[in-house]
Amino acid sequence: MASLMDELLATMSSEQEGYQKLIDISDSKKNAIIHGRVDELTDINAVEQSIADELKELEKKRLRVLKDMAVVTGHDNEEVTISSMIDMLDKQPVEQKKLI
Repeated sequence: MASLMDELLATMSSEQEGYQKLIDISDSKKNAIIHGRVDELTDINAVEQSIADELKELEKKRLRVLKDMAVVTGHDNEEVTISSMIDMLDKQPVEQKKLI
């Protein structure tokens, strides 16, 4: 279970980084649109698509890890959410804090 938790935390951290990249790139995109720099906008859109593809794969991985955690804990796949994992880790405050 600990390795699954580590994998879940790493995946969620990577997702957070990916979403932050999208936020960061939005200013560049806005400026390219305002100044009519079509070539730059095309490049930015390609980067955005690449990040979106990575995020899609990370989401699949996160869902797979949650499904594996459901099997290990004997819960229904639909019952295992980040919130329920926080509750399950009430005796492991370090891991619990990482999810919050």
